[in-house]
Amino acid sequence: AGVKWVRETIENASASTVGGDVGVQYQPAERLWVGAALQHLGGKMTFVKDGTPLPLTVRAGAAWTALRSGDGRRAVTGLLDLSKVSDSRVRVHVAAEGYLAFAKDFTASPRVGYALPLGGIGYVGVFSGLGAGAGLGYRWVTVHYALEPFGTLGLTHRVALTVACGKSNLVRAKVAQQQAK
Repeated sequence: AGVKWVRETIENASASTVGGDVGVQYQPAERLWVGAALQHLGGKMTFVKDGTPLPLTVRAGAAWTALRSGDGRRAVTGLLDLSKVSDSRVRVHVAAEGYLAFAKDFTASPRVGYALPLGGIGYVGVFSGLGAGAGLGYRWVTVHYALEPFGTLGLTHRVALTVACGKSNLVRAKVAQQQAK
């Protein structure tokens, strides 16, 4: 579950609201995770006088760690995701994420992904689905950045801050290292 502040600017008008996400994740096998989520629950974006609800999104996906070092400090994970936004078609996303724990308590996660062009709103060419980003973490805090196309409107920049409750990525890496022995 998460709470977020959403801000959008179009020319000289801007709007903001508070929203939330909820989801579940399950690990049926050692290197396989599956999950589902509801995103953008909550408020309305009001630019001038008319409010528009956030675009409710339903997601389901799977992730498989294809490569992992024996000490658990390096990994490559492939991802497959289906999403349905309230006013558009189902989209299929494929992605890869690297994971590297380095120095003391620091992590980096470069990412690249592609939203398969199934037509509909926002499709403007074969490269319109390509996105990239990274996460940089220190202990239980991670800052995420992504650069993604947004159809004819151009590129979007997404920034998120994650504060982990429970085991951090570094604790997971240490557990994986102990299991590998």
